[in-house]
Amino acid sequence: MLLNKIGKILKQERKMLVNTLIVADVCLIILFILLAILGSPYQSWDYSDPEWSVIGTLWHPFEWVYFKVAPLMVIVITAILGIIFVKRNK
Repeated sequence: MLLNKIGKILKQERKMLVNTLIVADVCLIILFILLAILGSPYQSWDYSDPEWSVIGTLWHPFEWVYFKVAPLMVIVITAILGIIFVKRNK
């Protein structure tokens, strides 16, 4: 009885982990596509306005780091999901 409850809890935790990883993977891909479609809009902004200069200064490093790190994150998350699904089928 106790082992059955523990087994159900572990299955629920694994299911929640898989769903969280799938959502994270989809969000990363959607944001990557969105940033690629937008291009780099901050390059044409008027930086004499202090508000636009702050936004542009924050946008550029975020975009640069995201395009460097996001593909690696997608690969790692997808690999983890693959491992989980392979173990589930055994």
